[in-house]
Amino acid sequence: MEESDHIKQSKTSNAEVICKNCSSHLKYDPNKESLTCPNCHTINLIPKAKLEEIEEQDYRSTLASVEESSGSIEIHAVDCTTCGAKTTLKEKEIAADCPYCGGSLIVDQQETLNAIKPQYILPFKIDSNRADQTFKSWINGLWWAPGKLKTLASKAESLQGIYYPYWTYDAATITNYTGQRGIRETKAHYRESSMGDDGSLVTNSHQETHIEWRPTSGQVNNWFDDILVVASDSLPSKYVKKLTPWDLKNVIKFEDKLLAGFRAETYFTDVESGFTTAKMEMERLIDETICHDIGGDDQRINSKSTEYHNVTYKYLLLPIWISAYRYNGKTYRFVINGRSGKVQGERPYSKKKIGLAILGGLLLIALLAMLFG
Repeated sequence: MEESDHIKQSKTSNAEVICKNCSSHLKYDPNKESLTCPNCHTINLIPKAKLEEIEEQDYRSTLASVEESSGSIEIHAVDCTTCGAKTTLKEKEIAADCPYCGGSLIVDQQETLNAIKPQYILPFKIDSNRADQTFKSWINGLWWAPGKLKTLASKAESLQGIYYPYWTYDAATITNYTGQRGIRETKAHYRESSMGDDGSLVTNSHQETHIEWRPTSGQVNNWFDDILVVASDSLPSKYVKKLTPWDLKNVIKFEDKLLAGFRAETYFTDVESGFTTAKMEMERLIDETICHDIGGDDQRINSKSTEYHNVTYKYLLLPIWISAYRYNGKTYRFVINGRSGKVQGERPYSKKKIGLAILGGLLLIALLAMLFG
C-alpha cells in the first residue's frame, strides 16, 4: 500500500502526522526508520534522499532579506524565565514546558519570527529506551556525586527527543601571509672550575639553543567542507560541541513527517553570524597550513589576509536526547547524541563526600607516618 494511503498531515502542526486507519498520531521509530502507529501498528517507510541529491545553498545570495525568500517560514518563540533558553512553539500552542529545564513557559510573551526552512535532517538512530539506559548508567557512574542525586535523577523529567539546529559551511580560501621561519642551532659551551676533591681539574659544560629567524612570505589555499556550527544557545555549547562527531554523510532531505513524536528547534544564530563562527574555525586551520608552508623548526605569522570564495551552507537538524533534573535549586542537563549514543552532562559535586575523602587521606598519611616514622 502506498504511503499516502496510510498517513495525512495534521492541520494543527506540521510535526504531527496522523494514521488514516485509526487517526492516532504516528511516531518516527529510530529502530525501523519509519513512521509507526502505536495503536494499529501501521508502518510507513520514508524514502531517503540519495547523497548526490544533497545541494549546498549559496551563502551570499541568502544574505538578502529572509522575509523575501520563498524558503522562509514563520515561527513562534518564547524565552524561558527559569533557564533563559529560547524555545520554538508549535502553531496555536497555548501552554508548554521548557524542554531544557522543565520550567513553565509564558506563552503569551511569545514573539513571531521569520526563518529559513530546514533543508536536511539526520534522523534519530538511538531510541528512547536505549537513551534512558545510557542516562541511568551515566548517573550511576558519577564519582563524588551527592547521595540523593540518583533518587532525584530517577524522578527527572523524561528524556525528550529534540532536533537541534546546525549550520554547515563550505568555502575555498586564498590567504597571503608574511612571517618568519625559525632555524634552531644547539651549541655546547664549556667552562673550567676549581680543582676537584681528587686534585683533578673539573670541567663543566652546558648546551644553549639559539633560534635564527628569517623573514618569509607566501600564499596558501584551503578548501573547507562541512564546518559545523551550532545555531542555537538554548543548550550549553560546551556540551553540545562535544557530541561530535556526527555522521553528516547520512543526512537526508527534510520532511515534516520525520519530526513525528519529536520536538524541533529553529535557529536563533542566523546564517551570517554562523559564518562568523565558522571563519574562526577556518582561521585556526589556515594558521596550521601557513605554519606548514613556512617550514623550519619554529614559525611566526606576522600578518595574513584571507579571501573567501564559493561559500555555501546547509541548514540541518541533528538529533539530541535531553533530560533535566534539579538539585539544590539549580538545573542540571544531560544530552545524548541521537545517532552514536555519545553522552555529555552537567553534574553536582558533594562537598561532604569530598571533605570526608580528604580527611580520610590525611588520617591515612598520619597513620603511615606513625607506623614507619
